[in-house]
Amino acid sequence: MIQTIPFDINYKQDIINGLVKVQTNTGYSVEIIKWDAEGQFPIVGLVTVCNNQYASSFSLDGKDSASGTYLVIEGNFESYYVEDKKIISEIIEYLECWNDFDSGDEPYEEYCKRFKGYITFMKNLLNRLHGNKNN
Repeated sequence: MIQTIPFDINYKQDIINGLVKVQTNTGYSVEIIKWDAEGQFPIVGLVTVCNNQYASSFSLDGKDSASGTYLVIEGNFESYYVEDKKIISEIIEYLECWNDFDSGDEPYEEYCKRFKGYITFMKNLLNRLHGNKNN
């Protein structure tokens, strides 16, 4: 289900990857072109109004520097919640298994392999959380 929520900088990667859309609270589409401009309004976006674009700067919480409008994010946040819940449950399950492991039960080489497996697992999970396809 598509929902609109207040702008949240924590969705930056999803915005960059096109997984969610940014618009003003008045319904105009916004393409963010810079995230780190100097000053109190570091986010610079191109706002499209009647087939014309103009640049506007926004604070980290999405407030416009001049007009009083603010940014909102549109997306399917319910699916985010389900995916996050699944990932969190995988982390808990893996950590519970790891917690039960006693290094004295097996040779050092096997212990190292399991530890390396744990690190790989966590790296892959973090990549999934951040939408990063690179290893």
